[in-house]
Amino acid sequence: MTSDASCLHLASVRWWNAGAHYAVSVAAGLQAAGIPVRMLGRPRSPLIVEAAKRGISTEERLALERLNPAAMIANVVRLRSLLRENVSLINANRPEDHIFVALARRGLTDPPPFVRTVSDVRPPRDNRVNRWLHCPATDHFIFTCRASLERYQARWPVFEGRSTVIHAAVDCDTFRPRGADPALRQRLGIPREAVVIALLARWAPVKDHRTFCRAAARLIANRGEVRVLISGEADELSRADIEGEIGAAGIREATILLERSPEWPIQELLAMTDIGVVTSRGSEVVSRIAAEYMASGIPQVATRVNVLPEMIDDGASGLLVPAGDPEALAAALQRLVEDGELRGAMGAAARKAALHRFHPDRLTAETRAVYEALWESRLRR
Repeated sequence: MTSDASCLHLASVRWWNAGAHYAVSVAAGLQAAGIPVRMLGRPRSPLIVEAAKRGISTEERLALERLNPAAMIANVVRLRSLLRENVSLINANRPEDHIFVALARRGLTDPPPFVRTVSDVRPPRDNRVNRWLHCPATDHFIFTCRASLERYQARWPVFEGRSTVIHAAVDCDTFRPRGADPALRQRLGIPREAVVIALLARWAPVKDHRTFCRAAARLIANRGEVRVLISGEADELSRADIEGEIGAAGIREATILLERSPEWPIQELLAMTDIGVVTSRGSEVVSRIAAEYMASGIPQVATRVNVLPEMIDDGASGLLVPAGDPEALAAALQRLVEDGELRGAMGAAARKAALHRFHPDRLTAETRAVYEALWESRLRR
């Protein structure tokens, strides 16, 4: 790699989600470590805007989501032109990025190493094109959780020695233990002595607000001082849908429902939270909120889904329960509600784990190690 060569990172993510956060965090960390990165994404997407804010060079002249033949050919031609520039490595974060880069690299005399970062829930379909795409067209795979690697390995046993699991990072300075803020609670009418249990997630069936509301109903029946905080943004479900689940569970009086807005930044919501919850039935191959709970020193109850068991040490930094089981969730929550010392110990253990395992420096170091191994392998050829 020459000193002025840059890594080309593709991330055609429409929304600002966990995958976008992961991609930008990697690029920003590498750039801060002296490895130039150029990021390609959807024009004017939140990912591109955020990357530019962080001083990362961006490229918006590709629209890889367009699949008509003329646009596809133009994308391949443009990508091939970019690869002939001083590119040291390519990292594709989305399936559409993956296929276009693989096609653009075909026929190049000495193409740069090609990495695919996988933050997808489902493995690829088993067909001839995908087999070629994953081996031999791609040099290395970075998986954001071991569960995804295992799904891919079950599809085709070709990833041993060609893959690395690198978990996401959390800004441990932005997210840190803040202690109780009576003023915040007072704004929402939360009694000083109440234990606040929070579900902070987009409003979609996969996040399973129904199970959370049913578990909360069981808990509130036994512990009247509990308050429930639900905050998120409309996705596949509307505010009316979430209100319907709250009403059906009979917890309306004990629940605070907030649409995500600048008025209530995530740090302030966490400052009111005593116990965090992740009730997802799927998704969570990158769980930003689980890492934010941990960095903020908040004990959490989470489902045994994808990356969550890899992040949370059950019984030490949090509690794990089966997905879709309101009885198990209620029992775990009640254990934490009734034992303030346990909440404190788990919160401290969670913060320690975040600093050690999910710090941005760790994400950068592990990604850089993958890149450097590929560069060294290329030099030995």
